[in-house]
Amino acid sequence: MDTQKTPMDFKFIARLGEGAYSQVFRCREVGTNATFAIKVLEKEHLMKHQKMGAIIREKKILEFMTKDLNGHPFISSLYSNFEDKDRIYFVLNIAEAGDLKESLHHFHRFDLATVKFLSSEILSGLSFLHTHQIVHRDMKPENVLIKKDGHIVIADFGSAKTTKFEEEEEEEIQKTSSEDSDEKEDVEQEKEQERRTTFVGTALYISPEMLNDGAVGAKSDIWALGCMIYEFLAGKPPFTGINQYQQTRKVHENNITFDDFPESAKISDPKLRITTDQLMAHQFYKDINWKTITTTKPTVPLEKYSLYKEREEVLDEDVLPGFDLARLIKLSDGLPMSPSMELDLKDLFAAAAVPVVVPQPKLNAREKAEREAALDVQRRDNDYHQLLDGYLVLKQGILHKKRGFFARKRMFLLTDGPQLVYVDPSNKKARGKVPWTPCMTIEYVNPKLFNIHTPGRTYILYDYNKTAEEWCRAIEDVRVKYAAQIKKIYDKGMEEGNFHEIYGKIRPNRNR
Repeated sequence: MDTQKTPMDFKFIARLGEGAYSQVFRCREVGTNATFAIKVLEKEHLMKHQKMGAIIREKKILEFMTKDLNGHPFISSLYSNFEDKDRIYFVLNIAEAGDLKESLHHFHRFDLATVKFLSSEILSGLSFLHTHQIVHRDMKPENVLIKKDGHIVIADFGSAKTTKFEEEEEEEIQKTSSEDSDEKEDVEQEKEQERRTTFVGTALYISPEMLNDGAVGAKSDIWALGCMIYEFLAGKPPFTGINQYQQTRKVHENNITFDDFPESAKISDPKLRITTDQLMAHQFYKDINWKTITTTKPTVPLEKYSLYKEREEVLDEDVLPGFDLARLIKLSDGLPMSPSMELDLKDLFAAAAVPVVVPQPKLNAREKAEREAALDVQRRDNDYHQLLDGYLVLKQGILHKKRGFFARKRMFLLTDGPQLVYVDPSNKKARGKVPWTPCMTIEYVNPKLFNIHTPGRTYILYDYNKTAEEWCRAIEDVRVKYAAQIKKIYDKGMEEGNFHEIYGKIRPNRNR
């Protein structure tokens, strides 16, 4: 790896996001003041979960595209990469205006002009990849980032595949891994696992051939793009279900209905499926100049597909270079990291977030009179009672809800019913509800961090009182107690197509 750069060459200003195996930070290079996104990966975590080979492949593909092919404006570029004893660092071009998953959650769907603009830039990027025998294999809205100039960037090549670097990958894995025999065995198991793997990507956008025999090629990326275009127009993915099994079954059946959605766009056989060149020649893109698309100003205003607002430049004079001083982003409007808000990153890289399984506690039966008495106290003493429709609060507290680059301070109220409402404590206005679904999972990460996974969104919640485990147990207890009612509401909402109206934001507001 690149020996010219080290963590001391960068100031780690703010945390932008996290994946299953990485953290991404907004950084400024010392000397040049250039801003980058640095992806940080823990070696121990990668080895434990047999992902070292995928990371080495990602690095090789990024290097090849950036250095050998001189890059592409709509594809992530690798500025530098280096490592130390514990971590691997990828220095990437930064996209500061969010991603399309966030945009879809806020806007629900896009108008036709926006769909054409976004899909044409994605298609241009895919054409570049496929021309050079690179398959992304995990195309989905959250892997399409938005730059502040309005253009998109296809990111996250952790699942990408090419035939160019297989021998080099094996050598690099051996260099990066220690000589410990157990780690060598892990590498061999990883290689064998990859040979057997038949499920790569995300169930909502996975192609039929990947489900049938694991074959993955450029046509799989085209299928995923088709799914995204459908979602851009319809406001939901074409193949949805309450769990992964139902989603994959619908992919097999390929049975979707949408006015004017052509049958030619639903071809299951990859041999018959359209190519990037054929799609670029489609009538839908007749006014797109593919030769100048990368240098042409976006044809749609940024505010139609991004929540990004230009902010004052973050002052980072007090931020010292080096990763050892970096901690979780201060939970405000992108200010430099503060020692008072430190959170050990070892916790954040902790083993692959396993859904919490909480035994149902022994609860005392609540008599009607006891509940009414508790509600009387709540009416008198709880400032948020009027927002809860007569439900009884079981647990409440301040959590910081991460959305995009920042985390918003919210009062969360868990009630019987069930409800999980979040409120802006500054003005006592309800901002939204976490949707209860049969496939909802609660994920404990560490005492200060937990996630709630629901269809289409993960709620990332920070608790600086270190009571994340208590929250997980309380939410899981309520989910189990009301399981039958949750399923009934969810099934009815999905059948009638109004589930997003039952749950979700109280009113459109980018600060929720």
